[in-house]
Amino acid sequence: MSNAGSGPFAIDPSLEPKDRADGSRRLAFFSAAAAAVCARALQSLLDRARAGEFGEQVRAATVHPFPDQAFNSAVKSLSAVFIYLVMVDQGATAPDWLQSFLGTSARALDRLARGPAVKEILQLHEFVAGYDVCPEAALDVCRALGIAHLSGDFANPVRQFLEGSRKMRFEMLRFALGETYEALDQRLAQLHPAG
Repeated sequence: MSNAGSGPFAIDPSLEPKDRADGSRRLAFFSAAAAAVCARALQSLLDRARAGEFGEQVRAATVHPFPDQAFNSAVKSLSAVFIYLVMVDQGATAPDWLQSFLGTSARALDRLARGPAVKEILQLHEFVAGYDVCPEAALDVCRALGIAHLSGDFANPVRQFLEGSRKMRFEMLRFALGETYEALDQRLAQLHPAG
């Protein structure tokens, strides 16, 4: 993306957290929100697969629920790359505070979600940069779910989610940095409804 970190996706410097406690609260929200959004997106894709949208083989492979460990690993992998793409979107010229915020947000996933460490997930993609990570990350989601043999049919919609969620990622980051704690708590409650 040639306009990474500029134009409509640049974060206003005035959104820098006031202090360490403020930053911690905001990054905890951002990490949890990213994981919740990725879990919902993956569940939606699996529902579409079970409805036959991606072909009969994918429907048959996804008709039964996945073990929690497989689903959680897939969500964590998707979430780590989701946050990495926020870093890509902000570009190398993003202020140090924002780079630190996003790096810490990614690492915070290790406390929020089961599965491989975020460092291990991102090391799988160390030889690609920017949005070139999306096809590889989509294949990793398929492997985590145990449907790597069908990755051609299911990886494409996962890749499309990653590539097509730039505006949503930006709005989520801006919300995390700019809204009141009460608004953050309310949004997180919406993402994680009781029951």
